Amino acid sequence: MTIATRYSFLNDPCAYYEIRKHKWFLSEKANCEIGFATAAVDWIKNYGDAWKFYRFSALFDPKHHQANNSPIRRF
Repeated sequence: MTIATRYSFLNDPCAYYEIRKHKWFLSEKANCEIGFATAAVDWIKNYGDAWKFYRFSALFDPKHHQANNSPIRRF
């Protein structure tokens, strides 16, 4: 079972964007490049449940999320 099937929000462009930001923060903190998989696992462990709650609440509006205005794209 892959991470993507266990955590369906990884297919969400907004969650992907949040993980990419988390990867950047972790890399800055560590003073070296942190891999995407390491950042994804850390983000899921620390923020995944809160993200799901927020993402599927009435407060979330995908039109206004940074991922829709960002040059970061999934490959």
